[in-house]
Amino acid sequence: MIMFLVQLFDMSDANSEGARYGADLKILVSSNTNVAVDRILEALLDFDFVDFVRVGSAKKIAKRVLPFSIHTGSDKQELRDLNEMLKTGGLTAAEKLNVRRAIDKIRKGDNQSRLQRVRVVGATCAASCFSCMDNMKFHTVLLDECCQITEPSSLLPVARFQCESLVLVGDPNQLCPTITGANAIGDTGLEQTLFHRLMKIGVEPIMLRTQYRCHPAISAIANDLFYSGVVSTLEGRVGFALCFSFAFFFPFLSFFLSFLLFLFSFLLFYVQH
Repeated sequence: MIMFLVQLFDMSDANSEGARYGADLKILVSSNTNVAVDRILEALLDFDFVDFVRVGSAKKIAKRVLPFSIHTGSDKQELRDLNEMLKTGGLTAAEKLNVRRAIDKIRKGDNQSRLQRVRVVGATCAASCFSCMDNMKFHTVLLDECCQITEPSSLLPVARFQCESLVLVGDPNQLCPTITGANAIGDTGLEQTLFHRLMKIGVEPIMLRTQYRCHPAISAIANDLFYSGVVSTLEGRVGFALCFSFAFFFPFLSFFLSFLLFLFSFLLFYVQH
């Protein structure tokens, strides 16, 4: 969807005399966690899409995304953190290469200059307040895992960047955000997400009906309990399903064999005494 929107924005600029929106036709990819933001950007990299900048802390950004990132601290501190990553070890050859590329980009200031030109920017809801994004506008804001983000957090990127189109991605049947204290008062408290609020006022969500992560036998439980049986499994995942089935049931087989061994030992001890 992101790549489709980028193509539409490029066509709009090409067909508009004077490019009415120009650089304002940007997409902000945001979520409550760094992992969620990086997962989307890594998916774009899988399609050789690199017209993005990631804003955040170098320590929390996926290594594959680091070469496309701007960091929240000073360049000196970020360089120190990245060099420390190389010294501590535990990185694969590909990860070390990405860290070195990130160091080179910081020294040259490449991504800082790209920030105003790229179509896509990735940042968590909290990182959307960073000064490097001052005076920026985003025509479209995409919030991933929105049903697990408190409403105030969701509104940070929406309100700051003059959003005109908002895309919320989430599962309203998942657990809501965990809130403790005086504000935890059910659907009228902070547990209510922006996704749920919009549903309450009549905005109809579009349900994606194909799943490809879970074994069909396992997904069938949630499908019947929460989704009225309308979710199907992507065809062509039989090999994955069989491997997952073995991996899923192997721990139970191990437990069963261990229990039999314990029972045999107990009976042998009982007979001897």
